[in-house]
Amino acid sequence: MVAILALPFVWWHGGALWAASFLTGAIGGYWNYVAVCRVADRLAQTVERTGAAPRSTLRFLLRLLFIAAAVFVIIRFTRINLVAAFMGLFTPVAAVVVEILYELSFSRDKP
Repeated sequence: MVAILALPFVWWHGGALWAASFLTGAIGGYWNYVAVCRVADRLAQTVERTGAAPRSTLRFLLRLLFIAAAVFVIIRFTRINLVAAFMGLFTPVAAVVVEILYELSFSRDKP
């Protein structure tokens, strides 16, 4: 929702390239948020089942290496605007902050 509201302002400020970069960053930020939630859920289930945290594996490191290589290629060989892309990347963080402020402002159980 935050990305949808911010997109017209980004387009107005920087044009189509900025808007495309912002949208790309917002999609990446959303995918990252979903991935972090999945990892946290799996980690919690593993600890709950076994009582111990899982060890890091080669698969995890290879996944990070692949992501880093993909980001390098995208940044190096496209005309993406880094400022707009990072603004989009942090839209999930902005959405969480907006949700926190909403809950603090409009909660019915105020002390």
